[in-house]
Amino acid sequence: MQNFTNTIIQLFKYVLLPLALIWLLIKFFSTSRGKGMSADPIVNNTIDVIDNSIDKFGYFNRDHEPIFSVLEKLNSDQILKLHKDFGTRLHNPVTGQYKFFDTFGWRGYTVERNLVSIFTYEFDTEQLQRITALYMSKGVSFPLVKKII
Repeated sequence: MQNFTNTIIQLFKYVLLPLALIWLLIKFFSTSRGKGMSADPIVNNTIDVIDNSIDKFGYFNRDHEPIFSVLEKLNSDQILKLHKDFGTRLHNPVTGQYKFFDTFGWRGYTVERNLVSIFTYEFDTEQLQRITALYMSKGVSFPLVKKII
């Protein structure tokens, strides 16, 4: 019986624990902000501006102004591509910042959000009206992002 217990302890210590640590490191680095890049350089720049504007402490309207400036330069196809290529981000609803790894929803501090979800969570009513009008002027509906025929 003592042999069996030692074997289990050895298995845990030298096999399972290192595998768990490797998995956590992979999970940590694979969910970073590098997700959601675009082959289109204009859309990719827009993603960078959005990431830099959103990933700040708090929910301040002045932080969001660069988003509107860069979105005004996009056409309808680029807006659709932006929403597709953006992917998702791990967002902390308490601080308004991105997280580099998922805390598995622990205490609600990590929410996986796409671009529409980030905009609707971060923007106030006036900014949501602005982005809706901006998208409509490009022939795209918001928050249900699709071309208006």
